[in-house]
Amino acid sequence: MSTLSGSPSVNKSGQAMRRKGQEKRQRIVEATGNLLRTCPLGQLRAADIAREAGTSLPNFYLYFDGVIDAVLATVQQVLMGDDHIVGLLDAAWPSNEIDARAFEFVSAYVSYWREHAPLLRVRAMLVAEGEPRFAKAEEDASLPLLKALSAKLAHVRPDIDHAPSAAGVLLAMLDRLAAYVPGGSNAFGVTTERLIEAAARVLADTLRGGPR
Repeated sequence: MSTLSGSPSVNKSGQAMRRKGQEKRQRIVEATGNLLRTCPLGQLRAADIAREAGTSLPNFYLYFDGVIDAVLATVQQVLMGDDHIVGLLDAAWPSNEIDARAFEFVSAYVSYWREHAPLLRVRAMLVAEGEPRFAKAEEDASLPLLKALSAKLAHVRPDIDHAPSAAGVLLAMLDRLAAYVPGGSNAFGVTTERLIEAAARVLADTLRGGPR
C-alpha cells in the first residue's frame, strides 16, 4: 500500500510513541483496513478492530478516539495512485505512442482503485457526508497524481488555460470510472474494457488537442 502520512509522535495520553507504540498503532490501522474489506462501516466496532489487531480495547483507545478516527488513519495511508502510476505520467509520451500510453495509464489507475476500493469508497462516502478531515485526506491523496497530470498537460498542451483544472476534470472522470466499472456487460453493451478504452481515448485526445 502506498502511504501518505506518518504516525503522530504521541498517543492519546500525550505520551511519546516509541517504536513499539508506533508498531502497535500501525497494527490497529492495518486491522481496520482488513475489516473494512468485509464489514460495512456502520457495523464496525472498536472491539472488533482491537481483536483483529491482537490487542485490547483499552490499547485501541490509547491510540484512537473511536472507530472513525481509526478509519481516518487508515484512509490517510492510501494515495490515489502508487509510484508506478505517477511514473507513467512522468515518463515521456511520444506523439506516436500517446494512445498506448494513455491506455496503460488508465488501466493502471483503474486496477489500483479497484485494489483499494473498500477504503476509497468509505473515504468518498464520508466526504459526501461532509466530514472535513476525510475531504482533506482525499485532497492530500490526489495531490501527487494531480501534479503529475498537470505537468503533463502543461508540457504538451501549453494552449490550455489552466492545466490543473483540466487535470482535475480528467482525474474526476477516472475516479468515477473506477468506482463504476461493471463486472460484465449490460443492455447497452458497456463493458470494463470499453469503458477503459473510452476514457483512454478522451485522455489521448486531450493531450493531442483534438478532435474538435
